[in-house]
Order: sequence, then structure tokens, then C-alpha cells
Amino acid sequence: LSARSHHTTTALGDGRLLVLGGVDDQGNYLASGYLVSPAGPSPGSVSSASPMPTPRADHTATRLLDGRVLVLGGHDALGPLDAAEIYDPVSDYWIAVTPMPTPRTDHAALLLADGEVLVAGGDITATWAYDAANDGWSTLGSLATRRRHPAVVMLPSGEVLAIGGANFSMSALIGVLMLMGIAAKSTRIPSIIQFRCIDHRLQNVLQHAFKKCHSMDELIKKISALGPQVEMDARFCAQNNDLAG
Repeated sequence: LSARSHHTTTALGDGRLLVLGGVDDQGNYLASGYLVSPAGPSPGSVSSASPMPTPRADHTATRLLDGRVLVLGGHDALGPLDAAEIYDPVSDYWIAVTPMPTPRTDHAALLLADGEVLVAGGDITATWAYDAANDGWSTLGSLATRRRHPAVVMLPSGEVLAIGGANFSMSALIGVLMLMGIAAKSTRIPSIIQFRCIDHRLQNVLQHAFKKCHSMDELIKKISALGPQVEMDARFCAQNNDLAG
């Protein structure tokens, strides 16, 4: 089992665990999957599963009533994904199904009693339901607040409760990192930045932004649109040594 984070682990009907996607310790997005047997004749045994058609991290993987696994959204180096795919652990085969209405990452997915899958959270407040029997999406109500990685649970009444989650601006965090480079008072854009305690997605986005800018003045112009709050956040990060470069 290769080192990874931001992956999913889903319990299958036969007792095995399906581990999918994520990022490795080099920041590469993974499509690979593994089947882990925590119990049985060979406890701890691991075998490779057919890789996902789409490498991704921060997706969801939900076991359907028929035992297949629905994988939704997530993101790669270019941003959020709308991709939807179903894995059959019996045949070890993937099929692509109707994509989500819009790209989504950092969301939650919950199997409902009628077999549909509720999708909530992430960067948008809209909630959807996926019907695997008809390969279709329907729009439900909206969350009161936008949130990433919420806990979504079904109550005995059949109602769904969304708890907690994070509400933050990715663009503001990117701006913080850029301002940290500017704070060094260098006339050149740093070619290498070392990250500590920073979301792994920022590395690819930040490096892409640096490649698009050929001077510090150009970079400053891009950041200025983010507003004074970003500068305040950057100073806070500097004081707390969140970034070294």
C-alpha cells in the first residue's frame, strides 16, 4: 500500500476495504486503488484494484445498495472535478456515469434509504441526489452556509443532519503565500518555496501562478485584487512561521 493522503476508504459488502486515490508524498495525484482484507483467512492482505479513470483527491466513495461504489468529484492539479464513476468490486471494473451538475470537491456523500446518494458541502451550498438506477441527478435544498468536509449523518427520522465543516477562501490562502514571497523584498519571484502546514493543493496552484508572472510588480498586481484581509492574514502567517522560503 503506497503512502497517500486525502484518499477514501470504503467498506465493501464482503468485509474488504477499498482504498482509492489521494496524493502521494510528492504531491502527485493518484488513480491507484487497493483492496485490503482486515480480517478473514489472511488478515492484513492487500491486493491492487483497477485504477480510477480519473486521478483525484478529496473525493467521496460511497457503497451503493447493490455493492458497487460511487466515486464523485474531488480535485486534481487543475481544480475541482465533476467526474462521476462507479466501481464494481466483483468484476474489478469501472464505468463512467453522468457527471455532477458542477465540479465539486471537499464535499460529503451519504447513501439514503431509497438507494439515492445525497451530495452536500464543498465550495457551494447546493445539495444534489444521484439516482444510480436511472443514472440521473436531482437538485435538493441548499445548506444555509458553505462548508468543506462537513459531517453528514442520517437521523432515525430519515432526516439528514450536516454538522460543522470549514469555510475558507482558497484564493485568500494563495494570496497569503504570494505575499509571503513579496515580504522578502526580493526583486525576483522565488523559484522554490518550502511549505509547512499548508494545504497540498496550493503547491500546484502557486507554482502555476509564479510561472505566469515575470516580475514582482506583476505578481503584486495580481494579489492587490484580493484586498486588505489577505495582507492581514499574510502577516499573521509570518508571525506564526506557517511558511518558510
